[in-house]
Amino acid sequence: MKDKQDKKQQIGATIDEINRWYDDSITYQNSIGLTKSIPECVKMFEGDQWAAPTKATKYFPRPVVNIIEMCCNNKKSQVLSSPIKIVYKSENKNADIERFNRFAEYEQKRLRQEDFNNKAILDGIIKGSYCFYYYWDKSVVGLDGLVEGDIAVQVVDPANVLFSNPNEKDEQKQDWIMLVSRENVEHIKEIADGDVDKHKINEDNNDSIYNESESDTEKYVTVLTRFFRHNGEVYFERATKEVIFNKARPFTPNVEHEKNVIAGKEDKMQQKENTDDSASEYMRINKATLYPIVFSQWKQRDKSIYGRGEVEAIIPNQKAINWTLGLQILMSQNEGMSPIVVKPDALRGQKITNEPGQVLTDYSKSNDGITFVHRSGMTQSSVALADKIADLTRVAVGSSEVMNGELISAGMSGAAIAQLQAQALKPIEDLQKSFWRTMEKVGEVLEQFMRFFFKNKKYQYEDKNKNIKSENFDSKDYKDVHFDVIAEAVAGTVMSDVADINILDGLFAKGAISLKTFIKCYPDNAIANRQKLLESIDEEEQSAVNQLTAQLQQAQAQLQQAADVLKQQEQTINNAQTVINENRALKEKLYSLQAEYTRKMQQANQLLSGVVVKANEFYNDAKSMAGEVAKSRGINVQEQSVQQADLSNGNPNAQAF
Repeated sequence: MKDKQDKKQQIGATIDEINRWYDDSITYQNSIGLTKSIPECVKMFEGDQWAAPTKATKYFPRPVVNIIEMCCNNKKSQVLSSPIKIVYKSENKNADIERFNRFAEYEQKRLRQEDFNNKAILDGIIKGSYCFYYYWDKSVVGLDGLVEGDIAVQVVDPANVLFSNPNEKDEQKQDWIMLVSRENVEHIKEIADGDVDKHKINEDNNDSIYNESESDTEKYVTVLTRFFRHNGEVYFERATKEVIFNKARPFTPNVEHEKNVIAGKEDKMQQKENTDDSASEYMRINKATLYPIVFSQWKQRDKSIYGRGEVEAIIPNQKAINWTLGLQILMSQNEGMSPIVVKPDALRGQKITNEPGQVLTDYSKSNDGITFVHRSGMTQSSVALADKIADLTRVAVGSSEVMNGELISAGMSGAAIAQLQAQALKPIEDLQKSFWRTMEKVGEVLEQFMRFFFKNKKYQYEDKNKNIKSENFDSKDYKDVHFDVIAEAVAGTVMSDVADINILDGLFAKGAISLKTFIKCYPDNAIANRQKLLESIDEEEQSAVNQLTAQLQQAQAQLQQAADVLKQQEQTINNAQTVINENRALKEKLYSLQAEYTRKMQQANQLLSGVVVKANEFYNDAKSMAGEVAKSRGINVQEQSVQQADLSNGNPNAQAF
């Protein structure tokens, strides 16, 4: 047990070592001119571009045409012109990667990461380097209104970031990183370890390179926060120049103790004593290995982790522009208010007031007692020199008219402007890609926080339908998941507002987009009353909908009437069909009767033909029999037949038997 305690005591540095490392780092910064160049660059960017006036320059004009600020802001806008998004990807199909990305996006929005990106890039352009420092802020309030802590971020001045090996450009390969800050003495005493002699925590001198003023009512002390690794795990310790007030401890948190301390269930001393031994099994296996610091350069400096900015190289140009303009103004002043040579007896009590149109009487005998000194003006080439220097500076820095869309936009299509800008932005691509790689390192640091600091964290997100939903995030769900961090930026050519407007005009003219889409996509700075226009369009659309609804209802009523008429006609048609069917049935019956009649007639004819044949046979038999009878009686049948025929024909001479 004693060996274990001795081993713990060996972790961390002594106060003498911390002070020696601090002094060595400041000496290195002085050797590369960082402590002088950074304050001067800041002053030049902010417009403080003239030295204090002397007796000789007391009346010299001091114009400031801040080319530096314009170039820096243009460069910043170009690098940040493409929105960037940190995306986590993994081959583990069982893990809910979408939830992890949603929570990461929630944290970045809560942190306002884009605002810090803006500030960091501006630091890089002016000071040559920029630094993100992520830490755990116990005072953050959650969605349920309870203080539960959350991630926080600061953009640290590069001059306040010290390294064990300033020649190594990868901050994660450093043996230690030290952050310098000025903090309130009473606050440091409150957060100090219990066994620290608080009498050693006192106000000290501000060693800042900016010589900024501090409050007269508050006392401040220089705080050195050192991050280092022990057995691969990140530790940190905090000290003033006189005492270490927070001994070395793992950066890997003990979430349960943190929550208990915040809730008041445990005191912070108990938490500190249990930091190593009471961590969960998950924390023992997964330890923080990345420094919570992301340091990057705007432009590389040879053999140094500190980079180069844009301002330092163009300070002489800015001074030359200001000086040239000052000389031009001074000569104009001298021309308008030139010195006057007056002989002793010329004025006789008159006072020269320099009022416009003032009349003076020359009392000298030679009539040349009052004369004005005339000087030659500046040549045309001298007048154009300031403009020439400004133009060359903008071209050299990469802030020309093409990149900003100035002047050239007149009479040119949006596509042409976009192509010119895309070509001019080629030198910016390296700076953009460097920033994107920095954001990937930011994503790795945030991933480390999300793995260790969150247990059943409730958060909100917006789904695809723009609905606000809430869910919980638990870091243990991703304990065996390896992530690849990718900084995704919007691809394509960066266009100015002029190009966007031209494209929208073309699409709207062709009818490819609606008026509402046209207004929604119009650049923000080119339309002032977007919401009123959209509301007016909504009102017109609603009025049109109401009118169409009324027309539809009228059409439906007419359609119903037509349907009723059609129904009646259909009933009539159905009735006619019934009559037709009845006629068809009668015809069929008539045809059947006719066929039956024909058949009966045929049968009757056949029967009648048989009767006639039988009658003829009977007649012939009777006739034959009658002839035989007559013959037997001696009657002449032939004569009798003739007489009978005469009687039948009405012959009067015929005699009947």
